[in-house]
Amino acid sequence: MSALTYKLKCLTCQKEFKTNRGFSRHNNTIHKLNKLSVEQKKIPVSIIANIKGDIVYSIHRR
Repeated sequence: MSALTYKLKCLTCQKEFKTNRGFSRHNNTIHKLNKLSVEQKKIPVSIIANIKGDIVYSIHRR
């Protein structure tokens, strides 16, 4: 069994990648497309925490 060696690392989220393609896909989908537009207001942290809690509750009920 060989050890995996990662050669690329995202400076924003510290995720590591084995290929340029994987890194490029990650950068395009995660960081470039997930930016707030100028007219979009930022959601308060408390509301985000409540939504995450609701999602976890729903998943555990299944």
